[in-house]
Amino acid sequence: MTTLIRPSNPILIKPDSQVVVVRPSSVMQIVPNAAPAVRIAPARTATIRPPDRGAWDERGWTKRHARGLEIYEGGYQVGTRRFTGRIEVERRGQISAFIHNPPKEIRRHRHRACFQQVGIGTGWFRLHWSRSPQNVDEAILYFERVLDESFNG
Repeated sequence: MTTLIRPSNPILIKPDSQVVVVRPSSVMQIVPNAAPAVRIAPARTATIRPPDRGAWDERGWTKRHARGLEIYEGGYQVGTRRFTGRIEVERRGQISAFIHNPPKEIRRHRHRACFQQVGIGTGWFRLHWSRSPQNVDEAILYFERVLDESFNG
């Protein structure tokens, strides 16, 4: 779009001794810049895929096979505290999670009755599931949540 500015009538200024006439110059034409138009659109979203490693591997747990079981050993982590743990996966997928010498705070948790002592004097306790986890990662994360709730309410 082009805009035209046209001169108007001259303005006369009359001081005491002389007359000054102020008038606009010739027609001024303003033309928009001929730069190409810039299209602004949302950027494409990036898909972030989780690593191929499981949470058990990320947390430094080890995996081995014995007596037809997959055995995972490592530490449940709550803040700066670590507790020795073990998870066993049977061939049919049944998952059992254990903790060695659980903290006394676990007695205040609503699931305290779900901890079953394994053997006499071994220090190992098994967590009885109301709903069995689908995988080892889920078992570790659930166990850590129970521990966290025991400490932090």
